[in-house]
Amino acid sequence: MTKHIVVNFNSLRNVTPPEEEKVGRKRYCGNAYAGEFFPIPDHLNIRDYLQTEVDGKPIKKNTLVNDAMRGQLEGDRSLFPILNGGITVIASDVTVEDKDKRIVLESPSIINGSQTRGVLEDYFTEHPLSEDNKFPSVNFEIITCTDERIAAEIAIARNYQNAVQPLSTYGARKVFNNLETALRKRDSSIKLRKSETDVGSEYWDTEKIIQVVTAMIPATVKMPRPLKGKSGNDGIRVYAYAGKAVCLKDFAEIQTKPSEFVDSKNFFEDVAYDAWMEFKKLRSYPGFSGLHAVTKVKGEVAEDGVPTGIVFPMMSALGKLAIQQPDGHWRFKIPSDFDLDDLCKQAKTTYQIPGPGKSNPQTMGKELACYLNLHAIVDSYVKYRRQP
Repeated sequence: MTKHIVVNFNSLRNVTPPEEEKVGRKRYCGNAYAGEFFPIPDHLNIRDYLQTEVDGKPIKKNTLVNDAMRGQLEGDRSLFPILNGGITVIASDVTVEDKDKRIVLESPSIINGSQTRGVLEDYFTEHPLSEDNKFPSVNFEIITCTDERIAAEIAIARNYQNAVQPLSTYGARKVFNNLETALRKRDSSIKLRKSETDVGSEYWDTEKIIQVVTAMIPATVKMPRPLKGKSGNDGIRVYAYAGKAVCLKDFAEIQTKPSEFVDSKNFFEDVAYDAWMEFKKLRSYPGFSGLHAVTKVKGEVAEDGVPTGIVFPMMSALGKLAIQQPDGHWRFKIPSDFDLDDLCKQAKTTYQIPGPGKSNPQTMGKELACYLNLHAIVDSYVKYRRQP
């Protein structure tokens, strides 16, 4: 991490309000030429300037905002500082040298304006400086902050206008860190997706994992969202299949209130690895021959596995095989004498039942009756076949 970066400014003003000064933070607003910001990293920003690669293959995906900025650079450049929102930087400390018109930043990071800096840097790499091609001025704000939690909140707040996805927001707040740590106890190479720009096969699908585990959590385990319906949906969390945002919100609340949701927190962290392995296994299970989803990949037809609308009710039923240990932690394992083929046959039969929504995996993923059909298989095993 870069420790010291010097920014030569055109103008600078201390705009620290009394509240910030009281807690030891400072704020400066100013203006500097674009090139001054190229060396500043953006590791604290909650998303990148551009998604640069997928599965190791380079890509460059511009947005309408980026194209508009390039157009301004190629047009009347004097309007750039008026039309552009500028760059916001967080630093652990700053030293202002008014005589030399420069400010020294300690451990800085751009938290808003990565697109601006990225477009400018790309443009001037392609069009070297000359008498007719000079850096435009860029407005900037610098905030001093040494508290990582507050820094994350500032980064999130400064990006709301750009419709930051919930995944990035929760990732910046480190909501997924405990889950990732638990998963890495099983496989140290695991990386959870924590930002909308974390794309590629090396990242595990954080949102889907949380949905799957939510579907499996026993009705007796306290969750932020109580089960609704006349009979509490028979203890089944049907909403998990289609409720990605709901599941993320509940998971975040569990992480921020661990003493209130001890059992559910333990369930997520103890069960996630085995649950995700089983989920992927079922999506390619041989017993589902003929039920694989067909998708388009780069214009070519490809098999994507059994639709998740079929697998979610199965995972919900299999959640009944999770056992809580005396120490409060959970173990999820398919017993050797449990016939997974029975569950698969029932899932296939349920999927093919005549009537509205026949052979529609989205219907199966949302219908309580479909879940009940599969829960009955596991209930029978638990009641009659499992030995203490």
